Amino acid sequence: MSDDKANQKSNGWIVTIAVALIGLIGTVVGNWDRLPFGKASKTVEPTTSSSPNPLNQPQKTNPSPTHMEKYEYITENGRKRAFVRLSDNRWQEKDEFEQVMSSFNEIERDSEFITIYDPVRVMKIRIPIAGGQTILSWKERDWADVPFYDVRKKL
Repeated sequence: MSDDKANQKSNGWIVTIAVALIGLIGTVVGNWDRLPFGKASKTVEPTTSSSPNPLNQPQKTNPSPTHMEKYEYITENGRKRAFVRLSDNRWQEKDEFEQVMSSFNEIERDSEFITIYDPVRVMKIRIPIAGGQTILSWKERDWADVPFYDVRKKL
């Protein structure tokens, strides 16, 4: 085998390994808050000696969960999708099997709309808080508004 062919073959393996590692890192980062070491319980010390805790041991309480918001829609081919809020400003778009399709950052919220931004596709989606027509806009299209799917808020 010539040196050029050997170099091409080894470069192909390097690219394949690099792509696999990038995919693995993306999966770990996208699911970080699902990992067990990312969450800790809060402990609360009793404030008075007349508490119902006779040994005055720290009591575990559930950390206040982030209010999850979920807006579902049905695609033109009948598949269920949803925009799901994970934390204060993190959102994901999930399919009917709860597989993550896209990740977003919440960049604006007012009394009518939540605006989320996808940095990978350089795209914004405005979700009506009460449900209804979502609006897409892309940098490539000079941020012109394009009607998207109707969503309904799920509790």
